[in-house]
Amino acid sequence: MIKSMMNVIFFAVTLRVSALGQISNGSIDFGTLADGTTATSSNTGFGGVRIGTGGGGFLIKNPGYSIGSDAELLGIAPANTSVNSVGVTSTEYGPATNVFTIKFDVYLSGGSSGTWYFFAGNGTSFGSAQTTAFTGSDIFTGIQFVFGVSNAITANNRNGAAWTQISGTPFAQNVGYTMAVVGNNSTNTVTYGNNSVAANSYDLFVNGNLVGDDLAKAQLTAAASINAFRFYGQSSTSNVATIAIDNIVWYNSVDAGIALPVELSSFAAFSIGKNVRLEWTTVTEVNNYGFEVERTPVASPLKEGGIKGGWQKLGFVDGHGTTNLPQTYSYSDNIFAAGTFSYRLKQIDRDGSFRYSNEVAVTSALTANDYHLAQNFPNPFNPSTTIRFAVKSPQRVSLNVYNMLGQEVRTLYNQEAEAGMVYAIPFNASGLSSGVYYYRLTTAERTELKKMLLVN
Repeated sequence: MIKSMMNVIFFAVTLRVSALGQISNGSIDFGTLADGTTATSSNTGFGGVRIGTGGGGFLIKNPGYSIGSDAELLGIAPANTSVNSVGVTSTEYGPATNVFTIKFDVYLSGGSSGTWYFFAGNGTSFGSAQTTAFTGSDIFTGIQFVFGVSNAITANNRNGAAWTQISGTPFAQNVGYTMAVVGNNSTNTVTYGNNSVAANSYDLFVNGNLVGDDLAKAQLTAAASINAFRFYGQSSTSNVATIAIDNIVWYNSVDAGIALPVELSSFAAFSIGKNVRLEWTTVTEVNNYGFEVERTPVASPLKEGGIKGGWQKLGFVDGHGTTNLPQTYSYSDNIFAAGTFSYRLKQIDRDGSFRYSNEVAVTSALTANDYHLAQNFPNPFNPSTTIRFAVKSPQRVSLNVYNMLGQEVRTLYNQEAEAGMVYAIPFNASGLSSGVYYYRLTTAERTELKKMLLVN
């Protein structure tokens, strides 16, 4: 256990942010699982893994095909019309809506026979358990990858009840791509960033470029919510058609920054004595010149030599240009005052264009009425994270971790806690399966519960 020696409390907001704007509802990454590990629901984060009767299946590829920073999920299509598939429901991450965004990295390889699909939709039989077949009326987005000779890949869209080719797509075998689908099953055109998607259609991005504009939806009823997605393979002679996927991010909303080149995975602020420490990470960067760090007071503004209002530039942190590897950044602000402050990042491209991140707030003093249980950071995590809390009066405190079945898996803290102290409790989840866990802080005054995601 680690206890802060400062008599000052933090208030941290941790976000999963894509392209410096949207908060994602869920993400799946395959971490450092050993090469050849058989994929299951518990070790991948998928709600369902289905293996048909024609061979093939799903396993971990580590090292992979360089579409992620470590392991990837490799799917091998069955040799007949049976199905191998993995999937998840959006309700595992929040309420389903009739607009959505999903992003993922993909690598197709293997030969001239077989078909892989990406499906997003809604229906009783379209849930992540995948125990039954589904029908065309369950599908909103259907993208079909047909394997052909000379490493060719033909991409088709499920247009109503028919498959029609998506012209202009760059897909080929043995090449990695970042794909994004922006779906709109509402009755209105939806604007996001500098783009828009028409009612009952979807946009398709490949490597940040719009290659399918207002593609027709399949047979799902207009205005129905989209509550699940699947990767689905079949009909590959000798099981040669493979798909590798990684870095899956799901939004129950339209992501305003979907085509922007810098992707943030977290942004948080912590108060430590007279300093505020900002920490953020990126998943990918394209032509990233760097980040300006800005601050504005929310309450109790600085009085001596400080800002009176509005956003103030504090400093600049160099970016990494273009990279598909995760990068970690930090910045320390010496505020020398109590109060609540907001911070944001101004990400600047090498061509001078820029965009702002979401804001995070931090409070640099603890009052007699303060009680805090912060979101763990980082989140998602592998395998370690930190949980911070504080109480307003001396008392007995317990901090416990539970799995999805409500079973206690770890006791992290169970003793007296002092008032006005920051307790930073490390949690190492080695030995636990991937998935959602809950941590609960119990005191004489109250009980508070929060959720976190372990991705091995």
